[in-house]
Amino acid sequence: MIKNILKNYMLSIFLAGTLFAVSLCFCRWFYIESLLSYFSASVNLIQRSFFITAFFGILAGLIVLGLLFLVLKLFFRIFNIYNLPFRDIFFIALAFGVARNLILGILNLTFFFAPFVVLWGNVFNFLATVPMVLLFFNTVNRLYLNPKSAPHFFKSLCIAFCVCFAASVVFGGFSI
Repeated sequence: MIKNILKNYMLSIFLAGTLFAVSLCFCRWFYIESLLSYFSASVNLIQRSFFITAFFGILAGLIVLGLLFLVLKLFFRIFNIYNLPFRDIFFIALAFGVARNLILGILNLTFFFAPFVVLWGNVFNFLATVPMVLLFFNTVNRLYLNPKSAPHFFKSLCIAFCVCFAASVVFGGFSI
């Protein structure tokens, strides 16, 4: 299935990247709106509107898309993973990133109806991310890994997830 999707790699990555940017905008809407309200209150240069929030959300999505590409390259280099096709893994990571962002965005909708759950941001992030990381591993394992290399990839993925999630908690980013 992945091979059929990736026949036209540039179009597939463009569509997946666009969906990723839009889903990240949906996921981070509350945080972007809060940032813009703080900024407009202190500087008074930007009027808050739907389009400005959407613009900054999609811009943040494109920046995170570029960072995801670099982090995945770094992940492959640090953990000496050379036997997997990077293009396919990047596409699979984007697909599961879109699913994670949509689930997290739906969970974050509760912020608008019950503002006291904003404190649960890290719990929502954890609840949305862990299943997607496990499904990502399952997909990569089924398509590309042999029984000998699967434990190394799983260990590497767990270490990378723990480091990224710990950095997210320490630096205060609820859904990076």
